[in-house]
Amino acid sequence: MKKEELELKDTINTVLSNFPRYLFLNKEKENYTLTVIDDLSHLVSKDLYLNYNNSIVYIKYVLKNTPYIFYIKRIYEKSLSHLVYVLLDEFLNIWRLVSLELWSKNQATKKLQSRYDNQTYTFYFEKNNNIIDKFTCMSEFLAFRFIKDENINFYNGLSHTVYKPREEKEVTAVYTTDDMDKIIREKIEEFYIPNKTAILLSGGMDSAILASYLPKGTKAYTFHCIAEGAIDERAQAKKYCDAYGLDQEIIEMNWSDFEELTPEILEKNGVPFHSIEVMLYKAAKYAKSQGIERIIIGDAADYIFGGMDRILSKDWTFDEFYNRFNYINPKEVLIDGQSVKDVYEPYRLENDKIDFQKMMKDIMDIESDTSYMHAFNNAGIEYLDPYSYMKMGEPLDLNRVRNGEPKYMIRELFAKRYPNIPIPNKIPMPRATTQWLKDYKVTRPEFIPNCTENMTGDQKWLCWCLEQFLNMHEPVKGGNNE
Repeated sequence: MKKEELELKDTINTVLSNFPRYLFLNKEKENYTLTVIDDLSHLVSKDLYLNYNNSIVYIKYVLKNTPYIFYIKRIYEKSLSHLVYVLLDEFLNIWRLVSLELWSKNQATKKLQSRYDNQTYTFYFEKNNNIIDKFTCMSEFLAFRFIKDENINFYNGLSHTVYKPREEKEVTAVYTTDDMDKIIREKIEEFYIPNKTAILLSGGMDSAILASYLPKGTKAYTFHCIAEGAIDERAQAKKYCDAYGLDQEIIEMNWSDFEELTPEILEKNGVPFHSIEVMLYKAAKYAKSQGIERIIIGDAADYIFGGMDRILSKDWTFDEFYNRFNYINPKEVLIDGQSVKDVYEPYRLENDKIDFQKMMKDIMDIESDTSYMHAFNNAGIEYLDPYSYMKMGEPLDLNRVRNGEPKYMIRELFAKRYPNIPIPNKIPMPRATTQWLKDYKVTRPEFIPNCTENMTGDQKWLCWCLEQFLNMHEPVKGGNNE
């Protein structure tokens, strides 16, 4: 490759690595069309080639079955790398308009005038609404347990859905536990159908509070994973049932359930998923077989009332948070693992800090909500989370959270509803992935060999589920999945 070509390639790598989104120009007659799509940095080093023809540089990025072309017209005789910097700096202005939603998604084109050497060029913006990018999807799933952008999919012919937060008019600010009590009562009364409604009841505070508002005899399902040393919430949940006369029923989870239900869920979702979805899906299907049509859950309280105490434990720097809170760093697991830093960039603050509370709401909350939505929708069961209709009226008191009082409003309401039961310790939905996947190793060529060696069970699940998904859609030749 010529020195000038190498210089251009290195420059594009450098510039694009700092862009949260990447912009691709398409030449049509005298106009240039910009296509805004998500992270394709993995293609820069692998699939870039240069071709000089009539003073135009062609840089082609090839996706599976979908080419995107970036044309740069040589406007003056300076180094190509300098030209790339100039053009991309101009394009960044377009990206800002898009990211700030100052341009409607329904607008077909927008003009931006740009002058170089006394020549005027008009650029047209066009949003790509169906991006096929397996590598970005793999990286984002491992990092966040879901792919937030519905416009990016693994393969042609696939699509996926993501939970949409409630509109602001549906959400009520709560200042006291009396405010919370009122909303819970109203929402459950509207939703509840006798003998047709049940609750998912764990050993924690959130579902326990909701259970206390239900009529006697209501069915309460509690999970129990069958594995040595697995967390057992049955006894704690039974205390809540006994206090309010609910009918507890245990749903046992075995690894065989995950092996059996995972292909079915993958087929329905069009993407790999968080392990809790298998448990939720099994519970919903079982409830439906018993004549239950509606299920009450208490998932949203952690994100609304300050339950994610590890995330809220300090004021993180941007790099600290990025390095700490990916579930898996894709670059440490995938041969072509992509940086997901662009997902964090919109939350960057001054002084190298990050708005971790907003990112938790926009990313982590949506991921969890999406798992519940998929499970119940796939099973044909309606569900209600009364907490999703609330927001805190006053800013979260981080000092209280950091001094051992996470979810202080939830704690206060729990104490009122269960005056004779001590406040339980917080634990996530129990799943025995550590035991079930202790001997699991990746087998597909997309993964770095032995990358699961020091992983937790929940991290291994993400790799295992991703492998099952890839095996379904892209069998490895000569492998057991072919």
